[in-house]
This record gives sequence, C-alpha cells and structure tokens, in this order.
Amino acid sequence: MADNQTNPPKVSQLHVHSFGVVAENMSIANDANGKPNKIVEVHPVEDFPTTSGTITDNATQYQATGVDANGKSYNESVTQTITVKAEWLPFGSNRMNPPNVRRGERVMLWRFGDSDKYYWATMLDDMNLRKLETVVYAWSGTSDESVDTDASTSYFFEVSTHNKLMHLHTSNANGEVCVYDIQVNPGTGVIQMQDDIGNSFLLDSINLILQMQNADGTVLSINKKNMTIVVPETWQVQAKNGVFVFTEGWNIQSKVTNHQGDFNELGALGLSGDMVTAASGGVGPGTPGTGKIKIAGQAELEGSLDVIGPITATTIEASESVTAPNLKYN
Repeated sequence: MADNQTNPPKVSQLHVHSFGVVAENMSIANDANGKPNKIVEVHPVEDFPTTSGTITDNATQYQATGVDANGKSYNESVTQTITVKAEWLPFGSNRMNPPNVRRGERVMLWRFGDSDKYYWATMLDDMNLRKLETVVYAWSGTSDESVDTDASTSYFFEVSTHNKLMHLHTSNANGEVCVYDIQVNPGTGVIQMQDDIGNSFLLDSINLILQMQNADGTVLSINKKNMTIVVPETWQVQAKNGVFVFTEGWNIQSKVTNHQGDFNELGALGLSGDMVTAASGGVGPGTPGTGKIKIAGQAELEGSLDVIGPITATTIEASESVTAPNLKYN
C-alpha cells in the first residue's frame, strides 16, 4: 500500500476537456496533403460558460498598450477567440472522413494534457442539424505490411449527398481476379457497373439507354426505341418456336444464308438473283426434294427460257413462235 501511495499508477494524458459546440460548418475540401479535412473550430463551453448568442469562429482583435520593465512603451495587437481548432477523433472506426458537422452541433472536446492539441468526437443527439453529407468507409484489402491503405489496396463504400452518388469499389491487392466498381448517380440519372477487364453495364434513366458490353466487344445496346446487337463471332438463338413481327421491313445482309427444313412463303417472292434447285436425299430436316419447281397457276416469263432436257406440258401459248423439237405434250 505504501508503495502505491508513493508511486501512483500513471494515467493517460488524453482526457475529456469540455462539452463543445461546433462554430463553423465542416469543410468537405481536402487538406494541403490531399486528404480529407479533419479540423473544425469548436467552442469549449466549459471554458467560456457565460457566452451567449450564436457561436461562430470569428476572432476579435484587441490593441494592448503599456510600459515594459525597461520603461519602454509597447503597442501589441492581440487576437482573441472563443473557439479552438480541434481534430476529428474517430475512435478506431473504418470511416475515412469525419462527419459533416454543422454550426451549433454539440460535440465532445478532448485534450492531450495541457497542450493546445484538441480533438473532437460527435454526439448523436444533433443529427437533425445535418444536411448534406459525404461518408467514406474503407477496409484494407492487403496483407502487405509495407503499403498504405488507399483506393488501390482497399475496398471502400462512399455515400455523398453533396455529389448525389453512391460508389462501391473493390481491389485486387489480395489476389482477386478482377476489380469491381459500382456507382449509382441519381444526380445525373446513371447507374454504372464495370470491372478492370473491360466488361461494363450502363443504365441511363434520362436518355433511356441500357447497354451491356464485354471485353471482347460484344454489345447489347437499347437506345430509346432502337436496339443494337454487336456480335463479333456467333449469334445463336435456340427455342421451340420463334415469332418475328416486322411491320415495315426486314433486311438481311449475309455472304451466305443457309436454311434447313421446309420453307413456306405466304406472300409474293421476288428474286433479284439466280435460283438453283437440286435433288435432296433427305439430309437434314425437311421433306426430301427432286429438284423440280412446281407452280400451281400461271407462270409469266419476261425474257428467254433456256431448258436443258425435256419439257412436258398440257398447253403452251406463245404470242409469236415456239421452237421446241423435243417438246412432248399430252
């Protein structure tokens, strides 16, 4: 007991100094080092208990005059303020930027010993004073002790009502196969998701655009009343039934078009090129063919007709002449 009284245990010099009131709106600008600003002016209420009115960070200049010990007159300008500069104390939170406290919000003011180093921490009772806020939480994504936690080595989540956006980001500092960024921006009406490989998704609510694209250049784009599909190699659709309804037209540009199965044309068929028929042994789906052309009705021919082989007809009418030495008729 005697030893404890002679050498009392040491206590931390960091202590609660005073109940405080924020004297200015927290700035969201970065400091000189490019990091989030953590300093704000706070009025320590317990140091100035008789202060009344609105608390601000305004300083007052006073002129002090007198005579020093050597009998010389002096005139000094003295700056007096009822606030102190205090730095945000996060208490081990993963939050990377301080709360956007505003003038009049109550905080707890901490001090280190008798120094001029002050810290502040929020009190949740005054959340109704908050207006726009920017909040960033970050979690380390690396086991490398030699690197700092930044955007390239961490996962972070940002909510900013100042900038009207939400942003979720991952890293590949722990061997992840890719990095993802998801951003919801109601300020511009855009939702965007992308990785660091080249795959992306875009929703533009105002311009009515919906677009997906992968790193190989395959694109599905819906732009207002139009849709564009870009497929560098193969577009394959597999279904039991398919229905295409084109009210104005359908244009196909293809080097070769192959169709397997029976083909029924229910309207007029116009050919701007040649038509070649051949007998089919039934390879593939569809009815086996003989290579013949069968027309149920009249056939009008504008131009010459070259026939290699016999022609069998019931009636042939010609306005001028027909030369057909091998013509067979019934």
